[in-house]
Amino acid sequence: MLCERIEELRKSTGLSARKFAEELGVKYTTYYGYEKGTREPGSDFIAKLALRFGVSTDYILGISDNSTKENTEHVGTPYIPKGQMPILGYVAAGMPLYAEENIEGYCANDFNDGEDYFALRVRGDSMNACGINDGDLVVVRKQSMVDNGDVAVVAVNGDYATVKYFRRDGNMVILSPKSYSEEHQPQIYNTKETPIHVIGRVMEARKRF
Repeated sequence: MLCERIEELRKSTGLSARKFAEELGVKYTTYYGYEKGTREPGSDFIAKLALRFGVSTDYILGISDNSTKENTEHVGTPYIPKGQMPILGYVAAGMPLYAEENIEGYCANDFNDGEDYFALRVRGDSMNACGINDGDLVVVRKQSMVDNGDVAVVAVNGDYATVKYFRRDGNMVILSPKSYSEEHQPQIYNTKETPIHVIGRVMEARKRF
C-alpha cells in the first residue's frame, strides 16, 4: 500500500515523522495522514518523494517493486537539493521572497541552470487569454530585469505582486493583461512617481485540474 511504502521510505532515513514532514515542506498533520492512510497525497508529493529517494513513482505507489529511478528520468535534474522550489501564495515587495508567511508548500523543480526559481499561485483572471488561469501555478525565474514583452511578476508601489506582460519606455512602465474580461486594462506607471519592482520572469504555467 502507498501509506506503507511512504512509512518504509521515511524510516530508512532515520527521521521521525515530524522531522521528515519538515524536510518535505508539508504540515506534520498532513504527512501523518499520508503515512497512516487517512489522507491521499497528491502528485506533487509523490514526485517529491521520488526525487528525494531516487526511485520511480511506480515504486512509491506500490505498482512496482523495482526501486530504480528509470521511470523518473523525465523529471529532470533539480538545481537545488531534492529538486524542490517553494510555492508562494503571494509575493509582497519589502518582504523577503521566501519568508515563512509567503510559502504555502513546495513543488518539483526540473530546471538545472543554477538560477533561482519559485512557483507562484495565480489569483484572478487577468491573464486567462494567454492560458494562465485562477489557481494555476506559474514558475518564475527570479530576476530584477526582464525584456519588453515578457510575462513578469511585478510589485507595484510596495503592494502585492501582479503577473502581467511587461513593457518599459523611459520612465514609463506598462503592465498589460491578456484577459477575456474587458474589466482588465493596461496599467501605466511613471517610475518617478510609483516604485516598480520586477521580481522575476514567468517561465511556465502548471495547470490545476
